[in-house]
Amino acid sequence: MNCSRKAICEAETLRGFHALYKRNAGDFADLRFSPLLAPDVSRVAPAFVALVEFDPLLDEGLAYAQKLEAAGAPVTFRNL
Repeated sequence: MNCSRKAICEAETLRGFHALYKRNAGDFADLRFSPLLAPDVSRVAPAFVALVEFDPLLDEGLAYAQKLEAAGAPVTFRNL
C-alpha cells in the first residue's frame, strides 16, 4: 500500500476508535474529549500540535492550535 497518497486512518476507522473511547453520545461535548470546545484555553499546559497532510483531524488540529495561539497559550505547531 502506498501511504503517500492515502489516509493512514480513514474516517470510518476513526469513528470506530471514537466508539471504543466514548461511553455515550454526551462525551463528544465533554471538554476532555473535545478540547477545541473549551471556552477558555489561555491557561492550558504548553502544547505541541503536529499534523500531517492526510490526517483525518487536520482541520480540528489546526483550529485548536490557532485557538491556543489566539488565547496566548504556549503552543508549538508543526504541519509535517
